[in-house]
Amino acid sequence: MSYLVDNDGFFAAIEQERAMNPNTITVRIKDVYGRQTAYPVCDKAKLFASLAGTATLTHDARQIILALGYNIEVEPQHLS
Repeated sequence: MSYLVDNDGFFAAIEQERAMNPNTITVRIKDVYGRQTAYPVCDKAKLFASLAGTATLTHDARQIILALGYNIEVEPQHLS
């Protein structure tokens, strides 16, 4: 899949890819005190965080999510 398109086409391509693979969750990576932290973005990722009892998806939680057959997609960062 090519991402060398305008923003509207870029996000349309991501949405199409998500629809084709329902076992994908989306996280947003933030730097918190020098550590990369994964924050859930989509509803499924938020459910996993809720099950883990955390606001973020820890490394261990991400490993379990992967073992369950889910893919973890990192939300693209926007430069402002």
